[in-house]
Amino acid sequence: MFLHPLERPLPKEWSVYRLDHLIGLPVDTTFALSRLALGGFFDRYPKLKIIAAHVGGAIPFLTRRIERAFREGKSQYKPSHYFGQLFYDTAGPTDEAIVACVARMFGSEQIVFGTDYPFGLGQEGKQYTEHAVGVVEESGLSETDLAKIYGGNARQLLHID
Repeated sequence: MFLHPLERPLPKEWSVYRLDHLIGLPVDTTFALSRLALGGFFDRYPKLKIIAAHVGGAIPFLTRRIERAFREGKSQYKPSHYFGQLFYDTAGPTDEAIVACVARMFGSEQIVFGTDYPFGLGQEGKQYTEHAVGVVEESGLSETDLAKIYGGNARQLLHID
């Protein structure tokens, strides 16, 4: 399953500078994945594979903070356990340090290449595909890890030989 954020109604102040889109979408992904982890969803569907769009929103940065809600939740394990089983795509406005962070936190085998194609220009006037390649290439990960991200992980996830 591919989990992608939705445009949601947010307070009017969020629409200034398109922050409803630029910050709101990653917040939506983070909120959805946190609810699934804390609510016991992943315990009920342990074999379900989820790819989280845009390197999982803010999950890599807020995992420890989200874990503070563990005792209030219904899940068997802390959220980091479930977040480590998700797959994270490299699409959208992201940075090579974020890809490296996800690899360090959850393993390079949990990252799949994504581009946000066909949307036009992204950062620095680069097309989204060009930017996504650059982010992965500049992440500082090994050639073995890059091969996993560019196709090996997706082939394994989708059972393609």
